[in-house]
Amino acid sequence: MTIITRSGRVCQGHVLISAMVIVGIIIIGVAADLSLITYQYNASVRSAAWNKAIAVAEAGIEEAYAHINVNGFDGYSQNGWLSTTNGYWKKRFLSYNYYSVTIVSNASPSFVSEGYVRLLPLTAYLKRTVEVTLVNQGMWRGAMLVKGPVTLSGTGVSADSFNSTNTALSTNGQYDPSKRAANGNIASNSRSADCVNIGNGDVYGSINTGPGGTSSIGNGSVGSLAWHAASKTGIEPAHSRNDMNVAFMDVVMPSFILDRGSAGSGTVDGTSYSMIMGSHNYVLSSLSLSGQSKVLITGNATLYVFGDISMTGQSSITIATNASLVIYMNGASASFDGNGVLNNTGRAANFQYLGTPLNTSVSFSGNTAFVGCIYAPSASLSLSGGGNNEMDFVGSAVENRASLNGRFKFQYDESLGNTNVVSWAIGGWNEI
Repeated sequence: MTIITRSGRVCQGHVLISAMVIVGIIIIGVAADLSLITYQYNASVRSAAWNKAIAVAEAGIEEAYAHINVNGFDGYSQNGWLSTTNGYWKKRFLSYNYYSVTIVSNASPSFVSEGYVRLLPLTAYLKRTVEVTLVNQGMWRGAMLVKGPVTLSGTGVSADSFNSTNTALSTNGQYDPSKRAANGNIASNSRSADCVNIGNGDVYGSINTGPGGTSSIGNGSVGSLAWHAASKTGIEPAHSRNDMNVAFMDVVMPSFILDRGSAGSGTVDGTSYSMIMGSHNYVLSSLSLSGQSKVLITGNATLYVFGDISMTGQSSITIATNASLVIYMNGASASFDGNGVLNNTGRAANFQYLGTPLNTSVSFSGNTAFVGCIYAPSASLSLSGGGNNEMDFVGSAVENRASLNGRFKFQYDESLGNTNVVSWAIGGWNEI
């Protein structure tokens, strides 16, 4: 457009300047918009990466948690985990992202996981770090913990508790009926009617069922020390609940077994033993003891059995006073008759029986006291006999279902609540 002034001159120069100013303003506005859009995009990308970094770090926590529960203390260096000055370390890529996680192997392990997320299209990484502390899950948290039904039959069946680490609740670490406590609790995950049947038994403690489940009782008694001292029958108020909901971890056989020992025979203190086991790992296809067959445990032994266990006659397994035995049972059936397992340490934690999902039956009979703890959540437990001693079963049992017959007395060692070789639980989570 041509503008003519009063003097008749054409002002084309002014128009050009004005146009240039307008274009400049537009360019500045577009640049500002682009800068804002770029800032918003970068902020959005960073925000997404920031959120994703936690998920990546937690993926590292998940792998460490699964690793420690499946492989245990002796298997930290398996499956690509590398030993470092701080513990055991592993790095894993997830597309462009990755995590770096360390298992700090103290008495109570912890995990430190760093999640790295790439800021595409850049090559820089954003990092967030999570620390998780673990606590002992304590699966042996009562006299008897089962998935299904519990039945107490016969006369004189009872359950109470003591604490081998507390002098007020034990004598020299041993059960003393004059110092008994009322934490001999019996619990079932079942939601069925009468899933906990006390019958004529005496439970010094409480009973619990799954939601909707119920318990039944004949002439028995469930409650506190005062309740029993008053010779009351039935269930004391506030000593029966139906909110049981426990996850039962499976026992897993190690993928490989190191430090294998060979059980030889011999004579110790005038007694002949068909097998003597020290502080090693021992692997048996099955274990069958009969007649006068005897096994002696002289150290901290771990026994892996891939078939059935059968003890009959006067056969026995003796754990020396300074020894311990852990049995990993991968067979279907374990029957401890005869003289059973003689735990001369007097401590239930020194004999641990761990049944895998293939282990479906565990039974103890006879009049010899059992001192130990059982974790076989796929097995049916049968306890029969008893009545000749003040102690019949000292320890704790976790099973699929359970029945106690005869005059069986069950004493739960409360110190087992802090003992668990099966799994760890997450006790704390903190971003550092």
